[in-house]
Amino acid sequence: PLLAGFAARLMEHTGMRGDSVRRYIILSADRTISPDNVYGHGIPDWVRVTNLLKAPAEQSELTYFPNPFTRECCLLLNGYTLDSVGSSL
Repeated sequence: PLLAGFAARLMEHTGMRGDSVRRYIILSADRTISPDNVYGHGIPDWVRVTNLLKAPAEQSELTYFPNPFTRECCLLLNGYTLDSVGSSL
């Protein structure tokens, strides 16, 4: 029920639907960098979501780690994980 309320508030606040809402909820979670099978992505954080929504593109900072990477790296935008990216080398 709490996560459904979180998603409903995000949909009402932003007008987003479906996958966009899911992505922002995952990005705001406290374990989004290293999810596991017990806790998943963790507990979503409303403050993180609002900060992600307020971040203007021209002031965004994109970083990746580990540096250098071999097969997989993680992208961060303003300190929040975007996604893991795999490469076929």
